[in-house]
Amino acid sequence: MKQQAIKKWTRRMQFLVVFWSFLFILITGLVLYRPRIQLKGPKTMTIPMGENYVDPGTKVSVILGMKSPRVIVKSNLNMKRAGRYQIQYRISYLNGTIRKSRTVIVIDRDKPRLVLHGAKEMFVEEGTNYTEPGYQAIDNNDGDITKSVRVTGQVNPKKQGEYRLQYYSKDQAGNEVTEIRTIRVVPKKDPNLKTIYLTFDDGPSQVTPAILDVLKQHGVKATFFMIGKDSSYNAITKRVHDEGHTVAIHSNTHNYRYIYQSVDTYFKDLYELRARLKTITGEDANIIRFPGGSSNTVSKFQPGIMSTLTTEVMRRGFHYFDWNIDSGDTGRIGSDAIVKNVTSSLGNESTYVVLMHDYAANQQTADALDRIITYGKQNGYQFDRITAGTKPIHHGVNN
Repeated sequence: MKQQAIKKWTRRMQFLVVFWSFLFILITGLVLYRPRIQLKGPKTMTIPMGENYVDPGTKVSVILGMKSPRVIVKSNLNMKRAGRYQIQYRISYLNGTIRKSRTVIVIDRDKPRLVLHGAKEMFVEEGTNYTEPGYQAIDNNDGDITKSVRVTGQVNPKKQGEYRLQYYSKDQAGNEVTEIRTIRVVPKKDPNLKTIYLTFDDGPSQVTPAILDVLKQHGVKATFFMIGKDSSYNAITKRVHDEGHTVAIHSNTHNYRYIYQSVDTYFKDLYELRARLKTITGEDANIIRFPGGSSNTVSKFQPGIMSTLTTEVMRRGFHYFDWNIDSGDTGRIGSDAIVKNVTSSLGNESTYVVLMHDYAANQQTADALDRIITYGKQNGYQFDRITAGTKPIHHGVNN
């Protein structure tokens, strides 16, 4: 009996030794075991600024059957600014914290935006000083870098000819941009010559390039009173500006019933178009023409509004222009009749502002333009664009 009891006690002790040994190993394993966190994708990534960053993620390895710990991600990544950034991945477990990191290098591949104030093609009268209209360089990462712009080239206003100025800007990432301005020194205008201001309402349109080609052929500058257009016309508007013509405001909507509803709706329409034109030309337009002219009667549903607006636009720094020659080109009269309407109206006044129109169905105006300019030059007239310093032509206000 005594031997059986000893054997029984021995087996029990062996069991306890095995049990506690197993339990000790299990607890020790749990305590000592560290889950593994691995990066998916490369440890260092290079991405152009402005693009979307998609994190490749991580993979966490644990003992079979155990719940995978949550990965906590911390990052200072800013895809809108070039730099070197860190993304930290962290998991917490029984025996502490495990970390991995990924480096994201955001690089700047975009050129700075270099805007030339004034026209890209300028005319300077011989013997007068050339005044630089200025410029501005903006970088999407470095901000305003105008001070870094270098200008090469010279203009000799005492000698007729064509001169080119080159503007160069470079951001900290090494992206470069250049712009060219052409300055033509032309013979000084004769103050005794009468001046014709060709103006075109309702553009830009498919006809505008043909008008610009004729103007360029004759070295003549004009004024374009524009209306709101979709972005497909932006390049044409920019060409008007870059070739030295005046980009002026006509109306964003050209909807009489809307714009003449009140002073507020008129200026809302005007400022919307002004802001749009500035995004294209880089300049605030301050030359305007009222739809229908200042003498219009289409606004009579709002009594007295034109009397108010003609005063208010000037108070706000705008200059409005009507006309004293109507080409009559809104009817299908043909280019010969347009030429006659304009040339027969010229006389001994010092200033003539010619009303013409620039819209898709008005090719007749482009066809008449060459003969109008030729006639003017042959008969002692000079041509110019309207500026804030131009003597205004105003109609009598009828409302």
